[in-house]
Formats: sequence, structure tokens, C-alpha cells
Amino acid sequence: MPTPTQTYSSNPIAITSQVVIPLSAGVRIEAANAVIYDAERLIRLNPLVQECEQLPLETENENLSDWRKQGRYRIVDKLLILGGMISTNTEYYATFTIQEADTNNKTAGIVFYVQGPMGVSTTSRWTVTERESDQAIVITEACLLRVPFLLRSFVVGNIKSSHMSLLDRIAKQLCGSSI
Repeated sequence: MPTPTQTYSSNPIAITSQVVIPLSAGVRIEAANAVIYDAERLIRLNPLVQECEQLPLETENENLSDWRKQGRYRIVDKLLILGGMISTNTEYYATFTIQEADTNNKTAGIVFYVQGPMGVSTTSRWTVTERESDQAIVITEACLLRVPFLLRSFVVGNIKSSHMSLLDRIAKQLCGSSI
């Protein structure tokens, strides 16, 4: 089974996570694209997600002027705090768009803009590429975080662990294993 990997940089906060699936596993790039382009499925594969509700799109959003809007969701995550002694639910909103391949962006993908509580926001770009050098499909998430200083450790830790689990679930689903 493929193992997800992750890199991290702290200034600005950027996390790149990916899973490499050998073509010998029988996974086609179309199947991998089907997973990442199904926003609700991708959201629900995150182990923290408790609720996911599709919302109507906003009519105007200057930040998305160059993007084709596709959907907006209200999401509720269950978070563990104080070493898991206390659990709490947190609600946030995600808008996703499809980014077409062009001369600037060689790879098409899906981009999530997330607005969370207490000034937390993220932009995550998901892509699927076929790597000929080792005959593999690579699913990559590049995430930029804007997080208040006091919440950094908690938010980064939750995103890193839950998104690694998310990628592992994607790989298992694509390779035909149960989640």
C-alpha cells in the first residue's frame, strides 16, 4: 500500500502532502481525478469531518474572479484538545473551484478556500499527475495556512495528521482496500 509523505515550511506556513501510487496497483489517473474532483467525497474522507452540507454559492467574490466557482460547503470537524481530554466541534466554510490547466498552471486541479473561526484560513490545491520516471500516479495537496500565532501549533498539527490520513484513505480507496 502506498504511504503518504509530507513536507513543511514555516514561513509562510506551507504544507505539501502527497501519496505516490504505482501504476502496477491498477489505478488509472482518471480514477484518481474522480476522487479529487468530487469535493464532497474528498471532504468526507477527512477523519475529522463530522458534518458536511452543501450551500448555495455567493453571487460575487472578488477573490475568485479568475476561477470558475463550483461549490460551497459548511463543514463541522471534531477536534481533540488538551491531549485528547476534551473534544469540541468547530464549524467552518469551504469554497472550491476547478482550476483548468493553462500556460501558467500546467496541471489542472481543484482548489479549496477555507474560512475557519478565530482568523484561521487555508488555501489548498489538489492535483493528480502521472509520473513516467517511476510509473506512478501522484496525488498532491499544497496547503497555505493563515493562522494566528497562538493557534499555529494546534492547527498545523491537526491539518498535518488529518490530511495524511485523508491521503491514506484516498490511496486505499483507489487500490480497492476498505477504509
